[in-house]
Amino acid sequence: MGSLARASIHLKERETMAKRAHHRSHLFKILRSVSNVTSLELNGFDVTVKEGEESTEFPEFSNLRILELDQCGLGHDHHVSGHILRNSPNLEKLTFTLSKSCWLVPVEPPSYPEFKNMRALILRNYDPDGNFQTLGHFLQSSPILEKLTLQCCKDTRKKKGTSKMKNIDPNLMDVRCENLKLTEIIYKDDDVGQLVEFLLRFSRNLPNNNIRLIKID
Repeated sequence: MGSLARASIHLKERETMAKRAHHRSHLFKILRSVSNVTSLELNGFDVTVKEGEESTEFPEFSNLRILELDQCGLGHDHHVSGHILRNSPNLEKLTFTLSKSCWLVPVEPPSYPEFKNMRALILRNYDPDGNFQTLGHFLQSSPILEKLTLQCCKDTRKKKGTSKMKNIDPNLMDVRCENLKLTEIIYKDDDVGQLVEFLLRFSRNLPNNNIRLIKID
């Protein structure tokens, strides 16, 4: 498949983790077969990589420029999504749909690799009151980012007025995205005030950033 430009792989939600584990080698074989694509979409690929499989089973994605991850975890080291992010040194655009299951059991976001070429980042299902750590890690890892899009989806299970703003790691405030020109915040009925406050906290390090609020019906 050396000439293949774009690939899309969807795993059915009804497949159990046991069944996925049974097909692990087949899934990795599929990934290896599309390792030369420039655009890749993975859906439902919340699959773990066992110790030792990275070197023997997992491919490099040196040609990958555009990546879309939907329901693929948060990109931790033990997830397929994490290994793809770490094995895609030339990634330019990332669309990451955050799993709502992460809201049920709070999970510490991973430390992402440096995305030296990434210019566009889209985070979907972004909770404007609770995903500050994830956003901070992404911004720290994307020094030449030019456009950030946050499609908000508020976690309605949280009590009104609760916020994770006070628990932000101070090291995350050292964000330097001097090329960031536009941050789009797309929301419906969500209160995005704290999200805007979070971005303004390090506005000195985002000298060219403009924040655009887009309310949809």
